[in-house]
Amino acid sequence: MANPIHTVLYVDDEEPIIASVKRLFRKEKFNLMTASSGEQGLEILKNNKIHLVISDQRMPQMSGTEFLTRVKANYPDTMRILLTGYTEINSIQEAINKGNIYKFLLKPWKGEDLKAEVYKTLEAYDLIQAGDSGVLPVPCECHAPENTDKNPEQPDLMQTKGIPPQNICLELANEIFRQMPIPVVFIGTDKTILLAGKKAQQIVINNKKFVEGQSILNYFSKRNADKISALFTSGKKITINQKINNRDSMIQCYPLTGKFSGKGIILYFLPDLSITGTP
Repeated sequence: MANPIHTVLYVDDEEPIIASVKRLFRKEKFNLMTASSGEQGLEILKNNKIHLVISDQRMPQMSGTEFLTRVKANYPDTMRILLTGYTEINSIQEAINKGNIYKFLLKPWKGEDLKAEVYKTLEAYDLIQAGDSGVLPVPCECHAPENTDKNPEQPDLMQTKGIPPQNICLELANEIFRQMPIPVVFIGTDKTILLAGKKAQQIVINNKKFVEGQSILNYFSKRNADKISALFTSGKKITINQKINNRDSMIQCYPLTGKFSGKGIILYFLPDLSITGTP
């Protein structure tokens, strides 16, 4: 359990959400502070020792990613969680690329799941501050939305003693990618499908379901395959039209950036996509 001296700051511009969080955490073994904006949150951080900041992404004046970027710069030891919606793909990618968060969670969140994440993150904070060489946090850029319905008995997202951090990071990234609640596919430099999330594996393109290891030419028209391939050098995101599950649909294509530029492309299938077997 978390130490009673821990203080959690929750930032959201919607007062009903703040009220709900206060009710949810009123009996928990940590102190809760709230703010209705990023600026107010920064003021609280100036005057209080905050161990964990939880911020909504969509706020006026200062977004969650902007706020957490400033938190990281001024209070690097403070753990940071971003709450974001299914459709806010850009903010998710931005937060990962900049490494400004410890993890992020998708909305709508469940009360008990959020509690569990808070306690796990505070425990990770204590381990980091204690300098425990056997358990270290996974680097921020490896974190992505977790499945809010995951088994609570699954291991925490931390490095196990004796396993290289690169291997842990890769394993976690793969599992998180597969559990994404929206259809996502990762294309490697050889133009094959390296990873396909569970939702993506339900999609039918060109009378085929996605199978890892297959060429993108097995699924996309040559024109679309060429557009996707061009992203390895252009580095610019695009949207393509494609018939999916016998419907005209759109796919957002994001090349990896930063130190991973030219190493892969992520395909996001837009939320209104009709998945096979879904009413």
